[in-house]
Amino acid sequence: YQVGLVLYRIAAGTLPFGLTLGEAVRAKCVNPALPDPRTHGAAIPDRLANTIMKAVAKEPPARFGSAAELGAMLARGMP
Repeated sequence: YQVGLVLYRIAAGTLPFGLTLGEAVRAKCVNPALPDPRTHGAAIPDRLANTIMKAVAKEPPARFGSAAELGAMLARGMP
């Protein structure tokens, strides 16, 4: 989840809700889902945005099963 937040910050230029990293980690407990990183006006390719959203999914089973799985997805999606 935290790696997903770092990717979110890099891609969108900000963390969701203007929070710090620690606050964003805690926010997953009270918010239904984080906003799509493209809502911040960044030109993020669909594949990268979808990868980020999967990495920051509220429910752990919906996230990547491992860092290797996330890394493989990023490698496939990057030019």
